[in-house]
Amino acid sequence: MDRKISRPLVESLENRQLLSAVPLTDKIKIAMLTDTNGEALNSSRITVRFSEAITLSDVAQFRMFGYGINPASASGTAQEKVTINLLNLRAGSDGNKIVFETDRRVRKGARFFMYDGAIQNTSDNSNIGEQLSLLPKGLNKERFTLSSRAFKPTQVSRFSQSVYSNAANPVATPNEPSAQSVLNDLTAFLDAKVSAGTIDSAKKQFALDQFNNATNQSTVPSANLRAAIVSLVGTVAEPAITNLMGTDNVTAKRYTVIDFSTEVSGSTPIAETKGNPDTGRLRTLLKTSYKGES
Repeated sequence: MDRKISRPLVESLENRQLLSAVPLTDKIKIAMLTDTNGEALNSSRITVRFSEAITLSDVAQFRMFGYGINPASASGTAQEKVTINLLNLRAGSDGNKIVFETDRRVRKGARFFMYDGAIQNTSDNSNIGEQLSLLPKGLNKERFTLSSRAFKPTQVSRFSQSVYSNAANPVATPNEPSAQSVLNDLTAFLDAKVSAGTIDSAKKQFALDQFNNATNQSTVPSANLRAAIVSLVGTVAEPAITNLMGTDNVTAKRYTVIDFSTEVSGSTPIAETKGNPDTGRLRTLLKTSYKGES
């Protein structure tokens, strides 16, 4: 007798595997950071969105780098791989993002590696595996090179240790040179400008006249400071000569004084300019420790 095999009216479906999260490169957001005054900082905030809910597992399993110009190359165009350090890497509040800042502004096309074990699927705690995303926006090669500060200063004496840690300890120069030695140095400096074609003899005489002018000597008693001001002749800063030692400034009046003084505020690095509300005139005072600067 034939035996009939009964079948269910509805066949069961195979167990469906849950989808694994992947980074959505076209959804990556890159924002330039600013300070409290709205000034741009050399740093970016990166937000990486994923296709599924994720859990940040190991913040040490991430890396980013871009290519900048190698400043030591003979061609000036050769590139080098530059690591972009990731700061404060954290999970986004909505469960499908990670957010972090960088130690410099990033380059377009920079490679962002997420190694195996860095991120898990929230659904089943499985690793999403190694992932790579290329940043869709950012700086070009030249600007990224500058943001990476790949250039090393050679005249470290020009820097303070607060700016460049390898700079030498600053040496105070409180002894002002004599007026005659300043005049000799200024004349030699102006002669060199004439020889180089930067200024002509008329410009040289203008600078010397401003240096020797009795009214200017009253406003700027220090020969060293007057020489510093008039040495701007033949440069884009030449208008500063009549700005500081004349009336060609915002007040349309002469400065009351421009000189070295112990009255400079303690928090002032080098000099400060203040206005007198009664007379409407300005004054600039410099720290006495700079009297002997060239």
